[in-house]
Amino acid sequence: MSLALSKEMASIIKEKVGISLDDMKKQTIEEIEEKVEKKIGRKLTFGYEPGYMPRGNILIQNRRIILPEEIEEKFNSVFKST
Repeated sequence: MSLALSKEMASIIKEKVGISLDDMKKQTIEEIEEKVEKKIGRKLTFGYEPGYMPRGNILIQNRRIILPEEIEEKFNSVFKST
């Protein structure tokens, strides 16, 4: 199954971002960010803002991610071979 944006959505993105989708495909994320920052007149910031309901992984948002090393350490402490 192939996903594609409609022409209308591509037009809206170009209007809001200031870059066509074809141009975005050819640029690095840094180049895109630079052009967006120039268009909006300020530096892009990413993070939590009051009144904004974030989406995504709740563990990442609450800084409750367990690293693989931590999992292995806990596993080894519980299942120590004697």
